[in-house]
Amino acid sequence: LGMATEKADRMLRGKAVECVSIIGVAVGVEKFGNDAKAVMEMMMQMQSAEMDNDDPQVSYLLQAWGRIAKCLGQGFVPYLPYVMPSLLKSAAVEPEIKVTDIGED
Repeated sequence: LGMATEKADRMLRGKAVECVSIIGVAVGVEKFGNDAKAVMEMMMQMQSAEMDNDDPQVSYLLQAWGRIAKCLGQGFVPYLPYVMPSLLKSAAVEPEIKVTDIGED
């Protein structure tokens, strides 16, 4: 993750974060807990970088935060002040699609 820093590597970084967080949930806090701090620091570093609106890393990071929170339980609480602003920012984004009723002209 730390070496793939080019714009072309955005999807790779997102997928790597996804994999790490899925593994964390799969093995549980007993196994993942020792590595969680390093993973969280890397994710915080990724999130603090300037990201384009279309950057796929954003959605991968948000989903990974949720998985890691599930894995760590109360151990995730210290990270909330860092995670919540980006979560709230994403929740406030207006969707670019509009759903209409089929009967409307």
